Amino acid sequence: MITSKDLNSALRKLHSHLKQSGRTRLVLGVSGGVDSAATLGLLLKLQEKYPKIYEIVPVSCPIICSIGTTEQYEAHELATSLCAHFKIPLRTISLGTLSKQAMKSLEADSAYLVQQVDYWLRPMAFYKVSMENPNSILVGTINKSEWDLGWFSQYLDVLGVNPIIDLYKSEVYQLATLVGVPSFITEVPPKGGLADGKTDEESLGFTYQQYENLMLGPIPLDDVCRRIIDRIKSSQFKRDRFSEAFAEGFFK
Repeated sequence: MITSKDLNSALRKLHSHLKQSGRTRLVLGVSGGVDSAATLGLLLKLQEKYPKIYEIVPVSCPIICSIGTTEQYEAHELATSLCAHFKIPLRTISLGTLSKQAMKSLEADSAYLVQQVDYWLRPMAFYKVSMENPNSILVGTINKSEWDLGWFSQYLDVLGVNPIIDLYKSEVYQLATLVGVPSFITEVPPKGGLADGKTDEESLGFTYQQYENLMLGPIPLDDVCRRIIDRIKSSQFKRDRFSEAFAEGFFK
């Protein structure tokens, strides 16, 4: 259970980390999902705890009318409503036209390929906002469940600092409650706006809670557990690029 004590400890550690790098402008992609909402709430608590230090810049990058992404109107409306709830301006950069141009240039006719292109467009927008000020850092919203399962884009989701990467999905919801995320966010099933329109759990083939049960076990090894283990193994290549072995090379 994530408590107020845990939250205060995390805020102190995050502040110390950011202070070492001199980063005070925190750029965060807001999607309308619980992970980015909880992270935004966390950053606002950081700003409250350490006043007159941090500037928080939430950014929404809807990609409207693309076969690679779905429910973009709904996601942007949720992001807008969330920022209104927290009384913080939302920066909006629409990428629909750029997505169409990329589709044409690449002759992309596969929804999956367009989905990958769309996911690559967002980091460019985030970096554009970040580069407006040298004191900026991109804030990621990936959690432990997504990390272990490889449920992330290697070049979009793992950014400069990732404050909730050690929280299971259930703990993200606990954090969301602590930082005041409204129910119109937490009641929406986790989804990534993928081309097939499925929720996270529909795409994974199991629930986040089933994954946590296996990690915190012991539980009997059934078909669901085997699917989870296979998912973890098959996505290891995504995590390898962030390991010490990758950073240092393999010949020395």
